[in-house]
Parts: sequence; C-alpha cells; structure tokens
Amino acid sequence: MLKIAIYVLSFGDYLFKISDEEGIEIFISERYSSEEACLTAIERARQHAHLPQHYATRLSFDLKYFFYFTTPTHLIIGASEMWEEADKRDKYMKIMMEGFKNAEVQEGVVNY
Repeated sequence: MLKIAIYVLSFGDYLFKISDEEGIEIFISERYSSEEACLTAIERARQHAHLPQHYATRLSFDLKYFFYFTTPTHLIIGASEMWEEADKRDKYMKIMMEGFKNAEVQEGVVNY
C-alpha cells in the first residue's frame, strides 16, 4: 500500500510525497500554501490517478527517467523521483496509478 506524507517547508509552504510499502519515495508534489490546500489537492488527484492520460514520461538532461502527474487541465501536480532505467520509472508509475486512490495519508505534518 502506498503512503502519503505531508511536509511543511521552512518558509511555510506544504507538499506531499508518496512512497511505497518499503519506504521508497516515488513522487513529490508541487507546493501548496496551506495544509488544507495540500489535502484538497491529494483528494482531487485521487480521482484521476488511475487514468494514464494524466501521466507524461520524460528523460532528464542527465539521462534519468521520470514521470509527471497532471490535472485534467494539464497542470502539473508533481513529478516522480528519477531512475536510471525506464523500466523502473514505468514500474513505479504503474504502482502509483494502481495505488494512489487508496493510499494512506500519514498522521501529522513532517518538517522538511
């Protein structure tokens, strides 16, 4: 099962990270102005996380593989970690597509 942790940055913005059951970080969101806005973004994202059209795969300038997750209006919600192999990126993208909807939001906010 995927886990979602909410982080507060030193200057007050919030973001969320998704990790798998082994603690491997898969995804990090864009920043939000409040914890409430972050939680709202998570709940809205759950509605679309299973749909492949909300993902875009990319290759970074240093030749690492990652994906974006977007809203129905193509705004970026966040991006995945970067991996050396496309197969690993694709594996974690599939895990996110299948597991985000039921991912558990951890209690409390973590300082980042």
